[in-house]
Amino acid sequence: MRFFVFWFVMVGWVMSVAAQQETVRLPRKETVLPAWLAGEEKLEVYRFRAGETEMVVVDEGNLAKPKYGSLAAALAANGCRTGSNGGYFAAGEAGVPIGLVRHEGMTVSRLATKGFSVAGVLYDDGKTLRLERSTRLSRSPESMREAVQGGPFLVEAGRAVAGLNAQKTACRTFIATDGRGNWCLGISSPMTLKALAEHLSRPGTLRGFRVQSALNLDGGSSCALQCDGRRVQSNLKPVRNYIGLRPRRKR
Repeated sequence: MRFFVFWFVMVGWVMSVAAQQETVRLPRKETVLPAWLAGEEKLEVYRFRAGETEMVVVDEGNLAKPKYGSLAAALAANGCRTGSNGGYFAAGEAGVPIGLVRHEGMTVSRLATKGFSVAGVLYDDGKTLRLERSTRLSRSPESMREAVQGGPFLVEAGRAVAGLNAQKTACRTFIATDGRGNWCLGISSPMTLKALAEHLSRPGTLRGFRVQSALNLDGGSSCALQCDGRRVQSNLKPVRNYIGLRPRRKR
């Protein structure tokens, strides 16, 4: 009984009004402090099925004169109630995207294959959502309806990726799948990439959801998440693009 109570406290689940959104509370990693003193880490996740939900990549354009100006406005304009910030972008007023960005079958930015920030491609082919290594794509970028690059990979084949940074702490945005059509989009409280990868790869972290693949997206002050119309976190600085989720349309 004591073990059950301890586990419930240390890995607690708080269900929101919307059943697809969950707050996951976890014991803090990478600390020498006892659990009761170290505090907790947190994941905010939104679960969905790729067969029922399609992804939209919304581009702001030049950041000096953004087209939307906020995650909420970008999502609303594209028929989405849930979404997050997207991929990396270069410094400067233009905020040039780093890596592939496609929207409605049109290329905003081309595929890149060098660098940790473009390790994976998240794309929607019109029927389902896929996450693949940028260097091992099963189809050409030109055939993808919506796509965005991110990185590094956090989890592959159900295991935390080795060699991830274990020093720099920041808020993180990520996308994950169990490989069976179930996905989650989420943000984390400040933690290292290594800690996030270990959390996501551990069975039981996401109740009833065994992560097979997970990709890191732009993080830090770019982190933003809206779930079913409710703002969970807003980005602290302008971002170049967003990931939106909406009911999948028949084409």
